[in-house]
Amino acid sequence: MDMYDQLIGQTIEGKYVLIEKIGQGGMACVFLGQHLLMQREVAIKLMLPQFSSDEHFIERFQREAQLASRLRSPHIVTTYDFGRTKDGIFYLVMDFVKGRSLSKALRDKGALPMDVALDYIRQVAKALQVAHREGIVHRDLKPDNVVLAQTPEGGEMVQVLDFGIARMVDEKPDMKQLTQTGAMVGTPPYMSPEQFGLEGPDGKPLKPGTTSDLYSLGIMMHELLTGKLPFSGKTLAEFYNLHTQEPPPALDAKFPPEVQNLVAMALAKQPSERFQSADEIITIINDILGVTETPTVTGGRSVDELHKQLRKRRRARQGFPLALAAGIAVLIGVIAGVADSLYKNSESVLVKKLQSQNPAEEMAARDRLYQLAKNGSSSLAPRLLAVAQSSAPEHARFHALAMLKLLKDSKADELAAKDSSPIIQALAKP
Repeated sequence: MDMYDQLIGQTIEGKYVLIEKIGQGGMACVFLGQHLLMQREVAIKLMLPQFSSDEHFIERFQREAQLASRLRSPHIVTTYDFGRTKDGIFYLVMDFVKGRSLSKALRDKGALPMDVALDYIRQVAKALQVAHREGIVHRDLKPDNVVLAQTPEGGEMVQVLDFGIARMVDEKPDMKQLTQTGAMVGTPPYMSPEQFGLEGPDGKPLKPGTTSDLYSLGIMMHELLTGKLPFSGKTLAEFYNLHTQEPPPALDAKFPPEVQNLVAMALAKQPSERFQSADEIITIINDILGVTETPTVTGGRSVDELHKQLRKRRRARQGFPLALAAGIAVLIGVIAGVADSLYKNSESVLVKKLQSQNPAEEMAARDRLYQLAKNGSSSLAPRLLAVAQSSAPEHARFHALAMLKLLKDSKADELAAKDSSPIIQALAKP
């Protein structure tokens, strides 16, 4: 019996009794509970005890309560109470939703019928519509965080939960960071390119905004329609490359062109090329499904404007292979002339990214550099020596020296022994 099982039967603040543990995450444990006065089932999220004295996690937990309590929609799980137990543990009280997760539906059935999949996505978009209107970005949208709640009529209604890592769109740059600088937030298979540190035209990392959630929604849409994720990686570095560099696979021709276009636009790499609001996705899906309803949000592009944009993107994708084939002959000659220069330049870029504070970018660069070092790339050593002798971050100096040892560079042990970091000094030991 673990410590959480021992909490079963206990009462919190004289209002809620803990009945059963139903889940546990990275910072909290969730219980089925009962509101004693109202005699209704609730879900109670208790912050794990080790975080009760950690100001960072306390602020993040309080933040979840404040953000979630602002959201009112039949498609969002309601949060209505927050407090701290006599033992100092923070708790959050939400509606207890009876139903199954969307991820379980996928495991049980695989790909869903097109109309069903699009209707589920439409309902998730309605939840995002409300959150985005309040200036809140979810940042971890995935099937695990979507529940197919049972309705009194015996049907199912989509509800989105877990705004634990949500953020305000209009946060000021000098606001105290609730997620450490450089730390990744989200679940890699569903994260947007900008969550991986995608850079804009100015070379600066793009800030994940509301269109980041719409990209994650596009990932879910592809998965519900096909039963498979558009990008399948095994490591964070692989997902970084897939989400930021690789085009998403096109849907099978069995899907109508407007559905293929819908998914492709949602999965555009650049935020400016995606749908710009959840209501635009709702508008298109309503048109595809033949649903007529009064818009809850004004503004955004019309159905005709959106379909025109979708057709334009489709033509661009279809025309790309022809343009590529026409230019191959010319490109072969150019590539042959500059291949060596590009190779060396790529090494320089990789070494620069090795010093990045973005975990995904640093990991992708590190994996490639280790491959080059194992292959004995002689041109790599001077670049790594420059990093090892600089004031670069500790992780960059460590890996630079480890790679130099792979290259059997005579200076590696000497530099490691002189470094101020005990971890790096250990590299010098046999």
